[in-house]
Amino acid sequence: MSGDYVLIGTTKEDADELIKLNSFMFASSSLEITLDSVEPSVEAQTLKTQLQAFLSSRYNGEAKLLRLDGLSQDPAIIQAGFLETSERAEKMFKALMKVCDDLFKSRKEKEDAIESISVASNMVDNAKQIVVLADTFPDIKNLDLRDNQIPNTQGLLAFKNRFRMLRTIYITGNPIETAQPNYQAELLEWFPRLQDINGIQVRTPEQVAAAIEAAKPKPIPLSGPDFRDTNNIGENFLVDFFSSYDNDRGGLITRYYDEASHFSLAVDVNSVRDPGTPLPLPWAAYLKYSRNLTRITHLNARVQRLFRGSNVISDLWRTLPQTRHPDIKQEMTKYIMDCHVLPGLADPNSQAMAGVDGMIITVHGEFDELDPKSGATGKRSFSRTFVLGPGNPSRNPIRVVSDMVSLRAWNPLPNIFAHTAENAGETASQHAAMVEELAKQTGMTHQFAELCLSDESVGWDFAKALAVFNEKRVSFSTRIACTSLC
Repeated sequence: MSGDYVLIGTTKEDADELIKLNSFMFASSSLEITLDSVEPSVEAQTLKTQLQAFLSSRYNGEAKLLRLDGLSQDPAIIQAGFLETSERAEKMFKALMKVCDDLFKSRKEKEDAIESISVASNMVDNAKQIVVLADTFPDIKNLDLRDNQIPNTQGLLAFKNRFRMLRTIYITGNPIETAQPNYQAELLEWFPRLQDINGIQVRTPEQVAAAIEAAKPKPIPLSGPDFRDTNNIGENFLVDFFSSYDNDRGGLITRYYDEASHFSLAVDVNSVRDPGTPLPLPWAAYLKYSRNLTRITHLNARVQRLFRGSNVISDLWRTLPQTRHPDIKQEMTKYIMDCHVLPGLADPNSQAMAGVDGMIITVHGEFDELDPKSGATGKRSFSRTFVLGPGNPSRNPIRVVSDMVSLRAWNPLPNIFAHTAENAGETASQHAAMVEELAKQTGMTHQFAELCLSDESVGWDFAKALAVFNEKRVSFSTRIACTSLC
């Protein structure tokens, strides 16, 4: 902190992303971000050279092993005075990890170069002292903690929910072995892929795979989209919308948006993502405008991120990255869409005081995106909710009242159509049983029982069908009685 400023030391790549937040509104104030390149001192350069030489001497490329064990006995470390105090020793370890970060261009390079790390015989009594190891090498498969001073699992708590790819851990020669003999059970919970503890297999690869699968979030059961269109308004709008959004955003705005239309977008950077899918493109192009209400809590900031009017929306859309959505007609499995009539919308002609009917459409899907800076392409998943209403006089008969977009890392959608087909036989069997039972209870023929159950107001709800039958029967009996009396 320096007065009203926060000074941040970062890499050039991260600085390029941070500068995009310049003028970003935060807590009703505009952020001011400037770049200032700082050259390291001669002392810092000398230290970096020393640490690089040390790391080079401790790296076994053939085994993909980095040996950081027994640092207190290493002549180079002692000569440099890195262990003169515990504070300096901790700083030295952080400096080692910083040098490692600078040696690799990407997380993938680290993963390919180093699979195993040993920090044995370093008098470590709490993982907090070396937790930077998990930040620098999150994907290692083997970790050696032997002959330290770790007293119990509390001493390892800083590693919990880290090292998600860890398969083997060695922890013999620590007080934890006698103080907490059942520590292995906790380690198995913390490290989902752990198979080997102290050279003993504690679970098989098959058990690991089953445990990972069981831990995944369970999707809400899907029964197929509910698309109740009227005169193909919803279908025609969606086909036109996504094609035009990719190719002619200006024309799209002119056709469907007016001075009262609303638009907002929200970015969910922490959405659940399949580990096997590619990492998402940077979010910087969207974050400045994101109206994620779980993060944007200040009222003024929320208001500023709700864009109203075709001109404002058009200006915003021009700044957003280029996209390419799948063809709805040709690739229906890339979307899940719902559509319903929505009553009570404001009448643009100001005649219907009770409001007019509109339509609400929800679309879940994906699109390809081009990063204009790097030229890279990637996929994103989205959810988009439209509220459509009657257009203003002398304009397009359809207008967008509200357009809300939620963006998240790409995950393929379940094939809802395949799911529906798989359950078609079961549904038909259930319907046949309901027809049989209704005919039995009411005395109707099977044909009339099926007509009653399939009526739009009943929707194959047996209780509703029976109630409708009894209501009609009472009404019919009353009319017969009246006719007979007359």
